[in-house]
Amino acid sequence: MKITIKILGLVVYGIGLFMDNAVEAATSKSDQDFIWTPESVLQVRQIEDVSVSPNGKQVLFVAGEVDTTNNEFKFRIYAANADGTGRIELTSPEKSPPEPQWSPDGSFIAFRSGRSGKDNLWLASPDGGTVRQLTEVETGINDFKWSPDGKSIAFTALDDQKPEGKSAKNNEPRVMDEGTKMTCLYVAGMDSDPEGKYRVRKLAGGNFSVSSFDWSPNHQNIVFEHESTPGPDAWRSAKISVVQVNSGVVRGFAHSGAAEYNPLWSPDGKWIAFIKTESPPTRLDRCRVCLISADGRKQRRLAETYDNFSFSADLAGWSADSRRIYFTEARGTIVQLGALPLNGPPQIIAQPTGVLSGMTLNASRSNFGFVFETCDQAPEAFVSDCNDFKPAQISWVNTNLPAVPPTEVIHWQSTGGLKIEGLLTYPSNYQKGKRYPLIVIAHGGPRALFLQNYIGSVSFMPIAAFAEHGYAILQPNIRGSSGYGNDFRAADRGDWGGGDFQDILSGVNYLVQQGIADNNRVGLAGWSYGGYMAAWAVTQTKRFRAVVAGGLACDLLSHRFTSAMPSWTSDYFGDVFKNRKAYLIHSPISYVEGTTTPTLILQGENDPLMPVSQAYEFYDALKEQGCPVKMVVYPRSGHYPSEPKSILDVMNRDLEWFDQYENPL
Repeated sequence: MKITIKILGLVVYGIGLFMDNAVEAATSKSDQDFIWTPESVLQVRQIEDVSVSPNGKQVLFVAGEVDTTNNEFKFRIYAANADGTGRIELTSPEKSPPEPQWSPDGSFIAFRSGRSGKDNLWLASPDGGTVRQLTEVETGINDFKWSPDGKSIAFTALDDQKPEGKSAKNNEPRVMDEGTKMTCLYVAGMDSDPEGKYRVRKLAGGNFSVSSFDWSPNHQNIVFEHESTPGPDAWRSAKISVVQVNSGVVRGFAHSGAAEYNPLWSPDGKWIAFIKTESPPTRLDRCRVCLISADGRKQRRLAETYDNFSFSADLAGWSADSRRIYFTEARGTIVQLGALPLNGPPQIIAQPTGVLSGMTLNASRSNFGFVFETCDQAPEAFVSDCNDFKPAQISWVNTNLPAVPPTEVIHWQSTGGLKIEGLLTYPSNYQKGKRYPLIVIAHGGPRALFLQNYIGSVSFMPIAAFAEHGYAILQPNIRGSSGYGNDFRAADRGDWGGGDFQDILSGVNYLVQQGIADNNRVGLAGWSYGGYMAAWAVTQTKRFRAVVAGGLACDLLSHRFTSAMPSWTSDYFGDVFKNRKAYLIHSPISYVEGTTTPTLILQGENDPLMPVSQAYEFYDALKEQGCPVKMVVYPRSGHYPSEPKSILDVMNRDLEWFDQYENPL
């Protein structure tokens, strides 16, 4: 997700983050021998979990890197002063993000680690001293939060009780939908027994599955979100309840026909903020941030945000005075920081030319911690005062990377006069007036979107490497995308492959008219909904010289009954029994006869969202047509491959496929 726009006078220390014209960015590499390849893309380090100490003087952040020897990603926790000096490594490399959190008094750091087997909670001192294990949960820990008094940590984990009469062995018969393990809420005390063990108590869960949660300021209660069952579609049943920590008594709070989730308690203890969909919930709802009083008697909605708090938005936390709630939300190709007051319209704090992500508040609610990146600046950790937003860079782990080819925001007109926005990355050593082969990338969702992320970062579609091979790359935010308001996001309801596909074709036409793209050398790639769009394209037109379809859906009717996320189609096409025809006419498999476009299919073997059967069905159908087609299945992979070698294989195959059919040397 990735690119460039204009800033409201935001000051950033350390590097020049905000450029008015991306095309004027440096195009010469700092190292003339460096070439952007899939292998070099894997060397860009991930940054996440930026957390400021309660007193604002120190900062934690996590850097992820590839361990090629063991074929896995490793994550290290670093601590630094608020000005970026004095950086030290706190832990040995972890196999999963450790998500470090400061204790309320700043004397300890809690983090997740799988060094003893499953992910459990560990404690470390900020100076890099002794590290000790806090919990021994056999199923592994998910999320966790310190209590406001620092005497306990609440966490979620799968229920550790084996269901009676059900076998846990993979080689024995199992009954579908029986013995499903729920995620439960637990609390661990900070006082150990004589044997050095820490007491852990189960607070809630078992007959429902717990997800997000938050402590009350007086640490006597925990508000939590829960669903009737786990799984990709569980969010539709999300409700909010409160559990009393000492007694374990649970009482329902927000239980309507809508989905209610992500509860956050106000610092003064009077209100709980949460996000609420329409009723019944769908992916196309206008969501609102709502408040419910601590006694559960009063409830009201706050003002609407620009993108109706959709897929692109997130709550960051309450202000210290309990008068407003900070949030981040996409606006076009950027991510803005705003605040929702208890009364009145949203207040925009910052609209930087780039992407703010992972926004956190420290315990005193005086400082933000976050990751920032642009199309040509790699992600780094930043902090800022909440009352005067002036980001200061505190990590420099990606600063020695050579320049990437420039990217800019472009606009064009599509069917019905609809204005479409996209990101155009120019090929390396671009010469104005010369036409280049074009690769169009379709995003997932369809309510996802392309943002101004760093084009050299790890991706299943390696943009920097494509540009190095002489391609121009278009990332269009077609109708159905988030970031442009609810009407735009719902514009593809019941119309997959219609207006959204025209948005892609009109974008290609625009770049041909501008003298940038070679009309005879255009390729298309996508994953998930982007994979569906790629499959749709080869059955509708011969415009594309080559196509890469990852994690695709080709038969919406069979997908509805084989996917772990059946609402993905029903939210757009309605009841499958009443609207069976709509599912059929919007399925690529219905038009596969005569398809000739060379197609590369990439698929995770254990994908619960886009079952591997969809990929096999499309592969066999194309093969029967005599169409040039290749299918690659990645073992141990879900919806997206997660192992470095698999990701590298995907990127290299992308390049090889387009080089073979679209841009042969």
